[in-house]
Amino acid sequence: MSMKKILMTAVAVSALSVSAANALTVTNATTTIGTVALTPTAGTVPEAYTLANEFTLSSSTVFTGANQLVLTVAPTAGSIGIGQYLVSFTISGGTFDTSGGVSTANLVPAGGTSTVSSTSAVGANTISFLWSVTAGNPTSLQFSIPVKTGTTRTPIVVGGSVVTQSGLVNVDGGTIPSTTIVDYRDGLTFAATKANQTLTLASAFKAFTGAATEANIGTAVKFAANVGTNASDIVYRSTTGTPLVAGDIVSAVLTIGGDLSAFDAKLGTVTAAGSQGADVVATAPSVITANAANILAATATSLTGTTGAFISLAQKATPLVGTESAYTVTPVITLPAGNVPLTYTAKALGSTSFEGNSIYAPWVGDGSNGATYTIRLGNRTTAAIGSVKVSLMNPFTTGTSGTVASTASCEVGPLPASGELLITDAKLVACFGAFKRSDVKVLFQGDMTAITAKLRTVTSGITVDVPMGNGTAVASAN
Repeated sequence: MSMKKILMTAVAVSALSVSAANALTVTNATTTIGTVALTPTAGTVPEAYTLANEFTLSSSTVFTGANQLVLTVAPTAGSIGIGQYLVSFTISGGTFDTSGGVSTANLVPAGGTSTVSSTSAVGANTISFLWSVTAGNPTSLQFSIPVKTGTTRTPIVVGGSVVTQSGLVNVDGGTIPSTTIVDYRDGLTFAATKANQTLTLASAFKAFTGAATEANIGTAVKFAANVGTNASDIVYRSTTGTPLVAGDIVSAVLTIGGDLSAFDAKLGTVTAAGSQGADVVATAPSVITANAANILAATATSLTGTTGAFISLAQKATPLVGTESAYTVTPVITLPAGNVPLTYTAKALGSTSFEGNSIYAPWVGDGSNGATYTIRLGNRTTAAIGSVKVSLMNPFTTGTSGTVASTASCEVGPLPASGELLITDAKLVACFGAFKRSDVKVLFQGDMTAITAKLRTVTSGITVDVPMGNGTAVASAN
């Protein structure tokens, strides 16, 4: 019998004709894709199969064979009455893969006596068929067909409709609620926790204090599986139910940003609580290459706590005076074939700073405007202050031709016991070049009460004294 003749036949319909309680809905009990049951750990709405953004999509990416979509719909009232129903499924974000044809053998009713007697329409986005119930009360209908993903990572949503055969009257509004079957999310995350360090006068700023000769600038440095809210919300790197985990990383290159001219950067793995594994020393000097055996505690699945690797700084074989700097780490990883790693943004690591106290001189010029500028520090104690460093906070002209970069610090000490130190514009130019004007940071290795500070400006014979502050309060200018 043709579909046209079937649709013209009057058929008595019971149970599903008017009551909303009998609507067909997608059930999470037996709906599967990629061999994975879409059953959440909480709630009743099926949980989408999540494909990793790292997984390479193409026009031939298909959930097929044993991995195809098995969609089960069931009446909320528990069963469906005698009658004939035209059931249609629609798909968006992907397509039904009908290249092998559509067999009614894939449409399996449960309970009662019913048959799928005819398929009315087959297409990439819609499939319809006639469900004839002749006896009993079937409790569900199972729909199984290959699904092809799109290439734009748009979530795949399946919905549908159900109408009576006679007159095509909507059954319970005619809508099978849409359900997201496949969605997309980053499979791996990358994290690091800052660890700030202080370079000390005791080592002449060549090493860090303490028993260790290294100082961590980043802890809990690691990749981890990007788990969702529910334990069952796993990100897969294939259409066959294979999760993407940090252990899949084949290798990684970590680029450390920041001034490493005085240090060797190292990647250390944590083998147990409080235990350090073998270091991997950076080359060039800021690139660390790690293999699968030492890749950032790769099996870690949590981003909390301190589990993971750490990045540390160690003095070079021939110690050099360190510099103040902030550090970052940027990873580039290799994954198994068929997967393309994400581009990760740089993560902030810690920083290094010099030991001591700071005061600030506002609006200091380099003398090019005809004025002269002098910062005077007076030592009120009988102990010399061995190190005094200056740096430009916001120079008008940066990167000039002094002995150091305008963003770095320059040693101008010491400050003699019961004596004074004059930091002139000529001395600043020798350090930084012609910077035009800037606020100047003065860092000294002593207590704030040990010194007096004044900035003196002389313009056309007129002398102006400017107070200097320590960042939160004004220092005494004597």
